[in-house]
Amino acid sequence: MSEVSILGCLISIALPWLSGYLFIRLLFGSKMPWSCQLSHGYLTGLLIMTLVIRLFDAAQIPFSFWSTVYCLLLISSIEMIFVKVKFKNVPGAAVTTIESEKGVAQEHWKLALTVLVLVLITYKIMLAANEIMLLPLFPWDAWDSWAPLTIQYYDSGSLTAEFK
Repeated sequence: MSEVSILGCLISIALPWLSGYLFIRLLFGSKMPWSCQLSHGYLTGLLIMTLVIRLFDAAQIPFSFWSTVYCLLLISSIEMIFVKVKFKNVPGAAVTTIESEKGVAQEHWKLALTVLVLVLITYKIMLAANEIMLLPLFPWDAWDSWAPLTIQYYDSGSLTAEFK
C-alpha cells in the first residue's frame, strides 16, 4: 500500500468523522459525554458524506474523491465556525455532566445495563465469528459482484451509471 492510498484512507475516515462530530457538538453542546459525541459523530459523518455524494449525483456533478473531500472540508469549516460562535461566551462549557461536577457515584442499574450490553456484543461477535468459520466468503464473490459496480459508478462519477 502506497503513502497516497494510506493518506486517502485516513482522509476518508477522519474527515466525515470530524464533520459529524462538529454537527453533534453543535446540536447538543457539552450535554453528552465526549465518547457519545465521537461515536454519534462518526455515524452522522457517514450520513453527511452519503448525502454529499447523493447531492452531487442529483445535481449531475461528477463526483470524485477530491470533490467530496473539498465539500466535506467546507461543511466542517462552517460547522467549526458555528461551534466557536455558539460556545464563545458560555460559562462552564467544558463540564460534561452535572454528575461529574458533583462527584456522584454511578448508580448500579447503569453498571448492570453496561455489563448487559457488553455481554450482548460479545455474544453477537461470537455468532459472527461462527458464521464466518462455517460459511467463508471468498474473494471472487466480491470481484464478481461488488467491485465491478463500484468501479463503474466511480469511473462514471454517477450513481445512475449503466453497467457495461
